[in-house]
Amino acid sequence: MSDHGDITVQVKHGASTYAITLPPSSQVSLLQKEIEKLTNIFCRHQKLIHKGKVLDPAALLSTQQVTMGSKIMLMASGDVTKLQTKGQQASEAIKKQKQEEAQAQLSAAFAAAKSGGSALAAVQQHQHAAAARAAASSAGRGIDWEERKRTWAKIGIVSIRDVGVSELPADVFVLQRPGTDGQQSTSASTSSSVGSTAGAAGTASTGGNALAEVKAADLSCNQLSAVPACLSLLPGLHTLKLASNRLTDSGMPWDSLAALGGLTQLLLDNNLLSQVPACVSCLTSLQHLSCCSNQLHTLPTSGLGALTALESLQLDDNKLTQLPSDLGGCTALVELSACGNSIAELPPSMSSLGRLQALRMERNRMSSLPAALLASCTSLWSLALGSNPITLEGLRGTPGFTDFDARRRAKCDKQLGGNVMFDVGRSFSEGADQQLWQHWHKDRKL
Repeated sequence: MSDHGDITVQVKHGASTYAITLPPSSQVSLLQKEIEKLTNIFCRHQKLIHKGKVLDPAALLSTQQVTMGSKIMLMASGDVTKLQTKGQQASEAIKKQKQEEAQAQLSAAFAAAKSGGSALAAVQQHQHAAAARAAASSAGRGIDWEERKRTWAKIGIVSIRDVGVSELPADVFVLQRPGTDGQQSTSASTSSSVGSTAGAAGTASTGGNALAEVKAADLSCNQLSAVPACLSLLPGLHTLKLASNRLTDSGMPWDSLAALGGLTQLLLDNNLLSQVPACVSCLTSLQHLSCCSNQLHTLPTSGLGALTALESLQLDDNKLTQLPSDLGGCTALVELSACGNSIAELPPSMSSLGRLQALRMERNRMSSLPAALLASCTSLWSLALGSNPITLEGLRGTPGFTDFDARRRAKCDKQLGGNVMFDVGRSFSEGADQQLWQHWHKDRKL
């Protein structure tokens, strides 16, 4: 092999081995970047060991005795986030569910045996009961929906939280007022499918609907895969909670939702949504939007900036690679959290968020901030960028960091003085991770 020929090294990490080809004149830091692409382990979380020595990131491969076929061991620091594929995630979920079912059956068997009964009979009884509950919950059997509607109309709140249903009646948000001619609910009440009410929901007047003045609706913690389109017949709604269901893109009535111009809170956490459509920009009164723990890979490229009343935006634990370019139009935004995504950079328009106080972007792919962000966002005092390529040293070099740090310290002092320290770790953090492995000398042996 010539001096100018590339070399291939074998990098071993756990049960995996990676073959990486580089010129021998490359720095070790370049090898670390290639490893990061393959393993999602940040460079600063890597410690490379060759022939009993820790490789110096600034040194050349050739000076570290790394040659063709060299075997290098990769060790990673504690706070390493590894991305799972969809298949792995599904497998983990199925495994957990089976473990829980087995544990429940075993507990029932032991309880029956202890009381002198048959363990096998107890297990079978448990299985039959679980199947019966699943069948009953699928259509909400045993629930008097008309009676519930009358109660909702009296208290002004639609409450279907944690009742185990997987499907709702198509006219669940429709209750005919006494003395009306019934036109309000004719189409909706004669259909049992969610989709078939779309036309009725879009054309019927809300004047005859006794639920038209309902202010809040909580459908959280069920097994819903869809929400009826007659949701648009609740024009007085200001709070809608749909968290912890199984909502998909096709089952989410976004067009009906966009008709609720008075909505101020929308909670969609822990569902199966992959996108938020542009029609969300019609919700001009929205103040709090939370879509954590979904499968979001895209947000509307434009339109989100029309939400000028939005104060809190929560997007943690999704699959986002970027934030909308017009996010700076959300001029009332106070808190933005998008931890646990794959976002590499923030849109420059965020420098216009003069009211922004808290920015949390932990566990992403960010190596820098927009140049004007810290200098322009003069209300910002809480910044969380842990588990990103950006380090504290790099953050300190960002324009405006000195003023930001002064605000952060002043806020911490105020919280300590008032004994109201809500999050000690984040309050005392300067915003990013320290560089790791600083205590390892380049020639130190293990």
